[in-house]
Amino acid sequence: MKKVVKIGIIIGLILIAGITGAILGYLNSESQIDDQTKGKNLEDFETLFIIKTIITMINIAISLILIALYLNTYRIIKSDFTMGLVVAMFALLIYAITSNPLLHLGFGYRGYGMGPFTIIPDLFCLIALGVLLNLSLK
Repeated sequence: MKKVVKIGIIIGLILIAGITGAILGYLNSESQIDDQTKGKNLEDFETLFIIKTIITMINIAISLILIALYLNTYRIIKSDFTMGLVVAMFALLIYAITSNPLLHLGFGYRGYGMGPFTIIPDLFCLIALGVLLNLSLK
């Protein structure tokens, strides 16, 4: 497969993950509001919930893409370093899944968060995953 086509597919998958996160975040943001959050600035809360959902969905997609790329590389060269990257990516995948607010909602946890500090760790994870993806595609 040509590199341009591969990159196009990857970008498409990331966009689909982001759009899916936006839709699911929007549809579920109101269900996060409980008695404790009433009376607070709910627009900010809903916006942060949606942004966090988008970022974590993109992180999950990039993690899965990187795991597939690293497993393919490991299949070819059988390097311990590459297997270490696979294990690290699985850890980042689990982090992305468990930090997704939709999972929290699914287990019954809801309420007002800590403002923008709820998305900062996920944003840095997104930057790190983006760097790894960029390096892996070169």
